[in-house]
Amino acid sequence: MSRGYEACPDFSYSPDLHLTINGQALGIAVITNITREKDEKTAEEVRKRRIYFKKKNYRVLWMIEERTPALDGHHQGLFLWRTEAEAANKTGEDRLWELYLKGLIRDEQFFRLYDFPVKAAHQLVDVRSLCHVRFQKSGSKVRIHRYLREGMPRMTRVFHLATGSEWPLTAVLNITDDKLDCGEPVEEKSMRRRFLQDYERRLTKRRLD
Repeated sequence: MSRGYEACPDFSYSPDLHLTINGQALGIAVITNITREKDEKTAEEVRKRRIYFKKKNYRVLWMIEERTPALDGHHQGLFLWRTEAEAANKTGEDRLWELYLKGLIRDEQFFRLYDFPVKAAHQLVDVRSLCHVRFQKSGSKVRIHRYLREGMPRMTRVFHLATGSEWPLTAVLNITDDKLDCGEPVEEKSMRRRFLQDYERRLTKRRLD
């Protein structure tokens, strides 16, 4: 692992960290000190950097430092800053969640089980992940939140799917077949199973009411 500006000296925008996994380069961009006053400006900076890295064909994992997002557990809501929405990732584990959910989410009836407001039925099941990182002397720790994206990246309330345990950064990152994975596979499988159990419980309750 090296500093981004050292590994990418010719870049106009550098990642904070640069590492190589299975022979493939990966940048890590860390966003700090998000505030209400700076949120719009920071989000726009993230958007510009994301576009730049994409043009460079340089893979980047975005992380938010030291913040715990607000959750509305009963209604399955996750509240995000616009910056966090811009810094969401799309990884292999997110795609596994999508495959798992496509059989459940067919229209707005799914969201009514959670009293979650939707402007329109989800035409696409689009799962994203938000990585929160905590830097310590003993190493970096990451906690991953997964949610459904509704098409508009600026929305502040999204449908929360799961939040994992805190893991060492090196334990959750992998690149296989040119695809980035971020998540602990055993835990992710367990969270999908728990999500299904909760869904079935709500569905049964709705039918009995």
